[in-house]
Amino acid sequence: MESPVPNQRITSPVKVSGKSNFFEANTRIRVTDDSGEILADTFTTAKGWLGELHPFSKNIYYIKPYTERGIIEIFEESAGDGSETKKITIPVAFEDFENYVE
Repeated sequence: MESPVPNQRITSPVKVSGKSNFFEANTRIRVTDDSGEILADTFTTAKGWLGELHPFSKNIYYIKPYTERGIIEIFEESAGDGSETKKITIPVAFEDFENYVE
């Protein structure tokens, strides 16, 4: 993973970038808060596939976090059974958390 780094304070949109080697270059990205609320669930396509790591990058817009901390998950979704494989989790803090508090 290149961005964000662990425990980085993020705002929406957050740029998620790195390298992956997933089936058909599909790289799933999910943002959740510490309560487990899914704030964003999307994918991007790496710039190549099979045999090597290839770069990916995407700006992810997420909805209101209910906690100050959360995680970003990057993973491959199995074409066979839908399971999440090769998952990487990055803990983050929501810089804009205070802006959402009502």
